[in-house]
Amino acid sequence: MKPPTDYPERPDISVVRIKAWRSILGPSRKTIFDSVYGEKQLNLMVLCTRPEYQRRGAGTALLDWGKKKAKDEGLTVTLFASPQGLPLYQKNGFTQIKSVHVQVDGEDEYLELPMLVL
Repeated sequence: MKPPTDYPERPDISVVRIKAWRSILGPSRKTIFDSVYGEKQLNLMVLCTRPEYQRRGAGTALLDWGKKKAKDEGLTVTLFASPQGLPLYQKNGFTQIKSVHVQVDGEDEYLELPMLVL
């Protein structure tokens, strides 16, 4: 898998890291979110905005859409937060219930991803 030519080379989007990400988040979602909320949840995935739209309300607008949809359908909102996105979710009333450790075998770098509910 090769990124588009106009996309900068970033180590965090390597195939190995994506596989590590998926191997942790999928099972964590099932054991933490699905076991508690089952079909009564709206799991927000990959909420992100391009850098030129950050700090201009685009992320909040996307989050508001998800919150409204969940409320209208009587669902709990669940999500994994990035360290950069955590303040937005906390500001919007989300509660951290756990965090998951994502790390590629053999690398020192890792990421702790908070698991949040509203």
